[in-house]
Amino acid sequence: MALAASARGWYAYQLQALLKEIVTRIPDIRPDGEMEMMKSIWFNVVIQMPVTFTPEPYNAHGAPLDVGHRHVDAAEREVPRRG
Repeated sequence: MALAASARGWYAYQLQALLKEIVTRIPDIRPDGEMEMMKSIWFNVVIQMPVTFTPEPYNAHGAPLDVGHRHVDAAEREVPRRG
């Protein structure tokens, strides 16, 4: 069953947002080896693509240091439980 055009657009938007975040957080990402491609006459799919990059610096608590995003403290992250 084919996806509706609006669903395909939504998935494309999500993929674009994901890739933008990766490039923002890991600007020096680069290929490191051969890509493994799926053999298909219908579409091209990358199965495996090894990469190298410099890891993001972390603070003393193990959380990534701020890279331009608003800091959210633990109280804001917690979702109130319904009782």
